[in-house]
Amino acid sequence: MGLNKIDIVIVTYNRLGKLKNAIDAFDKQTLKPSRIIVVNNNSKDGTMEFLTKWQEEKKDYEKI
Repeated sequence: MGLNKIDIVIVTYNRLGKLKNAIDAFDKQTLKPSRIIVVNNNSKDGTMEFLTKWQEEKKDYEKI
């Protein structure tokens, strides 16, 4: 039986609160994703600053 790999893609634009909630929900899953990919569509609400800090945090999955 092979390993199940899950990749998550989140597309965001000026929805920082919802982005944080989504990432937090994936962090709490029993089966962790192998990768979370966040596509930021030039948000002006602090998303880029949040993502910069988020990428520095140690997690069990790859962050793109």
